[in-house]
Amino acid sequence: MKMNRREFIRISSMGLGGFALANPMMSWLADSAANSKLGTGFLSSRTPTYCEVCFWKCAGWVHKKEDGTIWKITGNENDPHCNGRLCPRGTGGVGMYYDEDRLKTPLIRRTKGGEQVFEKVSWDEALTFIAERMKAIAAEHGSETVLPFSRTDPVVNF
Repeated sequence: MKMNRREFIRISSMGLGGFALANPMMSWLADSAANSKLGTGFLSSRTPTYCEVCFWKCAGWVHKKEDGTIWKITGNENDPHCNGRLCPRGTGGVGMYYDEDRLKTPLIRRTKGGEQVFEKVSWDEALTFIAERMKAIAAEHGSETVLPFSRTDPVVNF
């Protein structure tokens, strides 16, 4: 079948018009799907977060199932740094979170019986230990030797 120019323009315009109408609907569907039932017992909720895998600290969203388990991690479209996309390390955060070898409590290395072992301690004990060590370093070498660094956070003076 041979198509004339007028027929080609008419069909192309209808296709382009259909795409233009569908595009806003697609984003509406994606937004509503992120916060609605996607299957049996699968209600998704979004929680804002940021990635701590590297120093860029990209903003993201943690998507959870109805039972509270993490389903996926996506970039936050409002973050001017990542523009809604996370690198593979950031999206791999689900695997890191559920890794059976992930540390879930603070550990302090101590010497027992002539050998070094890691001992579980409370968060209060761990933070007190860190604060005392940092104060001792600052007292001995000057406060400028203890310098926290973050891409977006201001420098804190002790």
